[in-house]
Amino acid sequence: TRDIVRWMAKGGSRACFARFGLHKTATHLELMRLIGARFPDDYRLSVVPLGVRHEFFREIEQRFTGDFDMQLRFIRRDSEIDEPATLYMTNYEAEVIAGLR
Repeated sequence: TRDIVRWMAKGGSRACFARFGLHKTATHLELMRLIGARFPDDYRLSVVPLGVRHEFFREIEQRFTGDFDMQLRFIRRDSEIDEPATLYMTNYEAEVIAGLR
């Protein structure tokens, strides 16, 4: 997982197509945490299927505590975005994405 995160952080447009059980959620969250640490004034938005959003919150509770603490919020519209330190998550059907089309 560390190697994948390092590789993704070094490049531009990169994706993680790891198999089931290889910590894709934790990998994604760690990458977003590092981006937030490097660019603290920039907003971060992840678009995920509705069925996996609870998995992201569970990972935050289990793995991202103490020095690695992150704030994660699921939003439905862009008016809910107010703090760059928070990692925002939405679904592709939400108004946040619909407004970008």
